Amino acid sequence: MRHSETGQILPARCNSHLCPECSPLHQMTARHALEIGMVQRCIERGRDCVVWLTLTDTSRGDLDLQRLTKQWASTVKWLRRNWGAGEYALTREFQDRGALHPHVCIEVSDEVADDLMDRRSRASYVRRMRELRPMAQANGWGQMVDAVTVDGITDMQKVARYAAKSVAGYATKEAAEKFKRAGARRVRPISLSYGWYPDGLAGARRQVLAQPKMSDSRIEGKWERIPKPRAC
Repeated sequence: MRHSETGQILPARCNSHLCPECSPLHQMTARHALEIGMVQRCIERGRDCVVWLTLTDTSRGDLDLQRLTKQWASTVKWLRRNWGAGEYALTREFQDRGALHPHVCIEVSDEVADDLMDRRSRASYVRRMRELRPMAQANGWGQMVDAVTVDGITDMQKVARYAAKSVAGYATKEAAEKFKRAGARRVRPISLSYGWYPDGLAGARRQVLAQPKMSDSRIEGKWERIPKPRAC
């Protein structure tokens, strides 16, 4: 893009998660959407009610994005029916071995949130090992699962920061190859349910761009796109 008055040239925003120039904005947007979504759920309910859920691939490591989407659809139906699940934010990650797996922030019933508050408790063990694990394996996930209630604003910030860090890691050639092998047509590491954040990721992005530290760095004036040179 070229500034019409000063002639300054800057890279145009492509909005790809694989782009090093655009990745920082995606990272800030993901962190904002996850953190504010968790805070809003707990304010509305008047208590901690969001669980940080981890699902994994099987030992075969052949999960692709299409299967992940299908398996999550059946999984969230079970969670809504059995754990009183509501709104959620899902992030797609790759493990060190290259296996694809999701982390999910998901709203659950008061009883489930209480049971999963402490991993050391008997109630947590029953929820994770006797309910979550059999369901996960029945829906095609691996046996390594976890679920713990996000406890207070500090934990919410940690969870959001962790998820956003994974988004930043996608702006590499290695990540592009992983997504390609997983069958990606378009890289979308974060998915939000309809009511998690007003206007979804687009709304979160507008809020991030409206923050003073972002708006203060904005260069006012008219910008024009520089056409790509034609191949000879």
